[in-house]
Amino acid sequence: MIIETLGIIGSGLAMAGCWLNNKRRIGCFAVWIVSNTISAALHCSHADLWPLMLRDVAFIALAVQGWRQWSKGVNGKKQEKTGEDQISQH
Repeated sequence: MIIETLGIIGSGLAMAGCWLNNKRRIGCFAVWIVSNTISAALHCSHADLWPLMLRDVAFIALAVQGWRQWSKGVNGKKQEKTGEDQISQH
């Protein structure tokens, strides 16, 4: 029962991360890190799901990289809560 509950929580957080990203909120990366950590733990608990665990670890690394890049902003200027300025300058 706990595995199913964690799976639902992880999936809900992943969807929330996508929604936050669509709203251009930097918090999406923190939500993705948590959701992918939950998924990695669930996949690690089953020997035959290690490829999915590796995928989750890669997603965590990408979220950390995205968070760092977004925090730096465009041309080294730090962004506020959203990335709207970053998008409008492209």
